Amino acid sequence: MDIIGERQSDGSAPPDVSFFRSRAVSYINIVLAECAPYQARLCGEVIDFAPIDSLDDELDIDSRLSLGAMPYGVASLYLLAEGDSRYELFRTIFENMLLKVMRYGTAKTHSIADVY
Repeated sequence: MDIIGERQSDGSAPPDVSFFRSRAVSYINIVLAECAPYQARLCGEVIDFAPIDSLDDELDIDSRLSLGAMPYGVASLYLLAEGDSRYELFRTIFENMLLKVMRYGTAKTHSIADVY
């Protein structure tokens, strides 16, 4: 709700958050499925993800994906459902964060042998 500006002017949540709650699990699962190939590449394993059943479930995904990219993916889906023009902005941020995680998340360090 904070990312898409759905707080009231005093900072509190809207009185009726049923819209957000009713879609949250589905939207998180959609974004988890989109992040699964990136997770597999980060971990060097086959593509696998466990969908969640409730908002109390833990996400079994790299924190760089869950904290860096996923919030923007979920926010974009809320905006898509509302026909909001900000969808493209949040979708682009989501995709760029996925690329950023892969660019900086897959590097491995090792020593360089002096051949001279």
